[in-house]
Amino acid sequence: MSGCASGPLTRTSRAHRPQGDAAQASSDRATATSPERRESPQAAATPPRAPTATTIEGSDAALAAALVRAGTDPTAQNLDRVAERYFGWGVLDTALEFYTRALAVDRSDAVAYEHLGRIWRDWGFFERAMAAASKAVYYAPSSASAYNTLATIMQAVGDRRNARWAYEESLKRDPWASYALTNLCYVSFLDGEMDRATAQCEEALKMEPALASAHNNLALIFAARGRMDLAQRELSAAGDPASAQFNLGVIFMAQRDFGRAADAFEIASASRPLFRAADQRARQARARAQD
Repeated sequence: MSGCASGPLTRTSRAHRPQGDAAQASSDRATATSPERRESPQAAATPPRAPTATTIEGSDAALAAALVRAGTDPTAQNLDRVAERYFGWGVLDTALEFYTRALAVDRSDAVAYEHLGRIWRDWGFFERAMAAASKAVYYAPSSASAYNTLATIMQAVGDRRNARWAYEESLKRDPWASYALTNLCYVSFLDGEMDRATAQCEEALKMEPALASAHNNLALIFAARGRMDLAQRELSAAGDPASAQFNLGVIFMAQRDFGRAADAFEIASASRPLFRAADQRARQARARAQD
């Protein structure tokens, strides 16, 4: 589990401070899928189904305007702006189409390469993701965000040593990149370096107190240390009550405490009736508890 985070890029500034989530923000911040494909507490805040392109084009004024600009002047920058809107909505297939079109116009478009890396990563095509993210770093060597994205892909394939290096490179380029420091915290947690992980996540929260992924990672650390009271405190700070209970259920599942996990998932489901993932996990945990 991890709150993987990263800040979105724009063509005018290759890397900048991330938006507030989950975006995580971008799919890395706002949806925060875990680099190791494990279930992530951040994922709890993600709607069960992403809107389709046809449902958002009439309601997103920024997207509508971007489509007009790209239609009349199909520069890489204008195509990136369309792709970014679809990316933010989670309509990744359409985002991929526009980023690919942008690269046909400008083969050095680091913004497009980085986002393609994120999309291929989240779809599980890690070789394609690595190739795209490596090109993003090549064409934007000063981008903290590009190095962070590359690190998440390295982490996804189990290469934590190089992932740590890439997160550190991200922080060299932007010492205030709280998203990269949070991801570095999670790597330290996976490596069993609890004190180091705690310090890194706490430092990230000094930079960005509302950063949900940092709170979630601290919750994992406290749970691993047997301090469930502190874990619940961090989860409550990370998001709404339904998400906090869902994430608590994830922790209980990892501890094989299936009864308490089922209780937490059921509370999450009751708090948010359309929270289908919570309802599904509640049934799974209840069945495991009865084994």
